Amino acid sequence: EIGAVRLPITHYPPLYPAALAAAGAFTKGLVSAGLYFNIALRAILLIIVWFGLTRMARLGPMSAGIALGFLAVSPDLTDAHVMVWSEPLFYVISVAAFFLLASHLRSRRRLPLAAASLLLAAAALTRYAGLGLLNGALVLLILHLDRQWRARSIDLGVFASFAVLPVLLWSLRNHMVTLPGQM
Repeated sequence: EIGAVRLPITHYPPLYPAALAAAGAFTKGLVSAGLYFNIALRAILLIIVWFGLTRMARLGPMSAGIALGFLAVSPDLTDAHVMVWSEPLFYVISVAAFFLLASHLRSRRRLPLAAASLLLAAAALTRYAGLGLLNGALVLLILHLDRQWRARSIDLGVFASFAVLPVLLWSLRNHMVTLPGQM
């Protein structure tokens, strides 16, 4: 806010503030909401990684448990989860997205691709650094060489519809609210 003029916020992505506001409805303040939310996200991240290690990577329970133990006591991960930062939500969304993308690459089913694409859009709308994940997923889909070009083209269409379109719409919104009367 500048004087009596309210300016829309465009330099932060919208998903974490929206999630924090929703979590704040159940607590007495946004800081405590953020801490509880990030603690829950840590548990969710560990569950997703356990699933990925045992199902996707096919590690045995002992190997997966050791890897998960290292992740659980990581000082950097702990720091991110005890602060009211967007990183925990970004981690959960990103890891889940790439496990789903791996599932698509393995099974060739498009439902995991659509879900992964939506999650990648959510990652980019949580932290703008998530735009780099869109590039990585795009390269994986293009270089999935055991698929015919037609199938890859359909996959790219699904990806563009579910991952790129929401980010483009948010960018268009930002452009429109920062340049009123310019459009």
